[in-house]
Amino acid sequence: MHNGAVTSTRGLRADAGGVRLTARDVAGLMWCGEMYGASADLLADVLGASADVVRQLHVRWRRAGLAETGRLGPGPVWCWLTRAGLDACGLPYAAYRPPLGRLAHVHAVGAVRHALADARQRRGIERVILQSTPAGLPLYERMGFRTVSRVAVYSS
Repeated sequence: MHNGAVTSTRGLRADAGGVRLTARDVAGLMWCGEMYGASADLLADVLGASADVVRQLHVRWRRAGLAETGRLGPGPVWCWLTRAGLDACGLPYAAYRPPLGRLAHVHAVGAVRHALADARQRRGIERVILQSTPAGLPLYERMGFRTVSRVAVYSS
């Protein structure tokens, strides 16, 4: 004690002022990055978290400069990654706010992806067959799918 003040010999953490990412942070950031954004309600389902926890995650990610959030239309708040967030996740995508015309599509694809993962993890479903465009194939491969056949579709 010196002049009534308490001093400590411990220094600041090396990452003082930064955000320490948890496994839940990483899972949520990866989901938002791979899906080009996510609504708060779907992200809560994916992470098995409450709406309050998702709001807290959004605050942490914004504070760290990894994500942005906002109400993009009717419905829940959306989250999308910044360039720094995409870089931290190792994702090569462009950083942008999901456009209004794509929100329903992005949400639907995310809901299907979550349902497939849930079917595998919780319900023990071992086989799922789907078809993909060439653009979607990398996402499905990251989810554990592999190409077993190619289908040609013809129209007249």
